[in-house]
Amino acid sequence: MKDQNKTREQLIDEVVRLRQQLNAFTGPEGAGKQQNTARPDSPDSPASISFTEEIAKRRQDENSLYESEEKLRMILEYSPHCIVLTDLSGAIIDCSQSSLDVAGLTKEEILGKSAYGLIAPRDRRMASENMKKIIKQDAMRAYEFTLVNKEGREYEFELTGGLIKDRHGNPVAVITVSKDITEHRRAEQELALRALLLDSANDAIVLHDFDGNLYYANEVVCSFFGYTKEEMMQINIFNLPIGESPGYKRSKIEELKKQGYCIFEATASRNGAWLSAEVKSRVIRTGNRQMILSAARDITRRKQAEQALERERDFSNAVLDTAGTLVAVVDPAGHIIRFNHACESASGYSFQEVQGKIFWDFLLPSEEAVKIRKAYLQLCASNFPSSGENHWITKQGDHRLIAWRQTVLLNEASAIEYVIATGQDITKKRQLGIALQQSEERFRALFENAPMGIVMCRHDGKILLANQTCLSMFGRTNSELYDRNCTEYIVPHLRKNILEMIARHADGEVVPRLFETIGLKRDGSSFPIFMEISSIDLSGVTLVVLFISDISGVKQTEEKLRLSHARLEITLEQTVKSLSHMAGLRDPYTAEHQNRVANLACAIAAGLEMPAALINVIRTSALIHDIGKTAIPSEVLSKPGELNDIERAFVKVHVQAGYDIVKAIEFQSPIAEIILQHHERLNGSGYPQGLSGENILKEAKIIAVADVVEAMASHRPYRPAMPIDEALNEIRQNRGVLYDPEAVDVCLKIFAEKRFNLNN
Repeated sequence: MKDQNKTREQLIDEVVRLRQQLNAFTGPEGAGKQQNTARPDSPDSPASISFTEEIAKRRQDENSLYESEEKLRMILEYSPHCIVLTDLSGAIIDCSQSSLDVAGLTKEEILGKSAYGLIAPRDRRMASENMKKIIKQDAMRAYEFTLVNKEGREYEFELTGGLIKDRHGNPVAVITVSKDITEHRRAEQELALRALLLDSANDAIVLHDFDGNLYYANEVVCSFFGYTKEEMMQINIFNLPIGESPGYKRSKIEELKKQGYCIFEATASRNGAWLSAEVKSRVIRTGNRQMILSAARDITRRKQAEQALERERDFSNAVLDTAGTLVAVVDPAGHIIRFNHACESASGYSFQEVQGKIFWDFLLPSEEAVKIRKAYLQLCASNFPSSGENHWITKQGDHRLIAWRQTVLLNEASAIEYVIATGQDITKKRQLGIALQQSEERFRALFENAPMGIVMCRHDGKILLANQTCLSMFGRTNSELYDRNCTEYIVPHLRKNILEMIARHADGEVVPRLFETIGLKRDGSSFPIFMEISSIDLSGVTLVVLFISDISGVKQTEEKLRLSHARLEITLEQTVKSLSHMAGLRDPYTAEHQNRVANLACAIAAGLEMPAALINVIRTSALIHDIGKTAIPSEVLSKPGELNDIERAFVKVHVQAGYDIVKAIEFQSPIAEIILQHHERLNGSGYPQGLSGENILKEAKIIAVADVVEAMASHRPYRPAMPIDEALNEIRQNRGVLYDPEAVDVCLKIFAEKRFNLNN
């Protein structure tokens, strides 16, 4: 049995050696020796001695052959691999027991048959070509193929084949050793499928240790944060914008250490937008290490939907609990899920007392319970609405007769999720006319006193009923609305769209239920309204219900906010003018310089076809870009001679001083940063931060060009004005080195075309 532990190559070598020994003994040369052996005349003669030696050698060869054949039989019998001996045409000479077990055949059924018959048709050509190469090239070959057993079941095998030769080196057979790799292939496919499933999942899935080091992140995680998988693996999860704070993340780690799992909600940032996520984390063991496997699902829309649903649920609950109709919601097994105030009043039980109980176990008399249970199960099987009457036994032991109508609510898989039962206590109102009249009165009370307009109409928009709130809202009477199309009270250009939405909703399509539109009053005036589309099923007929709210007050509030924002913009503009004026009082040269720089910078920005809003940002920044000079001693600003190093340092402080003055003002744009950067240069030689290239704001680059040109071309206490050509030559020579090339090109162009004058 130790042969079972041999490798495939060792088995092949052993079989080849045994076959060679067999051929050596039974081949032509061996046969010749047998035929040429003469019987000796006497025991002592040389011939007798030779004969004796020949017999001894023959017996030794026979024993060796027997041992070899026995060993070959043992290998074929007990080898876990499929070993097959074929002749050069592919006919099977011998095979191992494992081969028979896999093929589902007996040795009698398989010997002499073509080995290609055991191979799947799609692989036979490939197997034949490999067999030819084994014979022709006299080399071991390995390949994979599919074996089909007697029952038609397929197995994946890895095959290694080689030649068997006689003692003269002539090929006489082919031996193949095959290993069943079906499970191995399935495992590989399963692993590949799992990896594909993880990367195809909608959830973000990560594997990390307790220190936050990542070991796996699927495509959703990488795509969400904008990293490649390689980049993602270099990032500690605690450094990702997940959760409210690092302490929040650590607290969840501690929770995981204590109980091994946790489910929580967190926020994550993507491109500055924060999303809500539900995170499920569990401690798992991989090898000798404990790791954390977390799956996060984006629930931002769900949160929004939950909020909207909560508002709708609150409204529905208020309606249900205000209504005089009995309303009970039951699951398919009969457990009570919802029990409104009317049910509580009629039964004497509170919702807390009946929640989760099966209603026929305590609410119904024993003589009716079996029948009602059967009818209920039939309802659940048919999914059709049903109606009927039965008695209730109240908490006090009284019997009440209840008339019910029941329907089912299906889930997305068309399976019953809830049974909704509405009913009336008709104990003292047995006659149908009285019960119907009182039910109508209760409905009218709810309908007419609703705080919003309610319109019931057919799927084509024809109005059947409208409450008083709706009539007052549109300035209409009931006769004016009845049997008219509801879109007649919407401004003309929106009617077609609303009518289509009503029809699609009635047909069961998913359409927006909540939307804003414009209503039309009797006097022709329009007003904004908020409309919600719903539907109800009355005796098998689907009716559309429109809930309408006048949102004129909301719109007025929005307009007030807009005007407030406009006033704020005016205030900021006045603040800028005041700051600029303050600089003028301190230093007239600075005030004039800021105005001219602002004009030139805006002209350059316009030449670059920048948006008007951005040009306005440049104008505002330029008008106060030297406001920081108010912090510089006047004797330094107005010094007629060359400035020394200390005085130059004083002057350079003005950008930081300007930033400190302006940063507290709540501009909608980075005005303070532009002021701070207007002396920065492309090559990093500017001040105060030594910024370069793309690190400098585009607005600051434009103001820098305008600032240099205006400063050189204008009079200063320490020098006369230079010709404009010298100023333009300065920016031309340092284009792309100190100054933004696009801004320089536009500046040179507008001066060349005489479209700008610094003094105008």
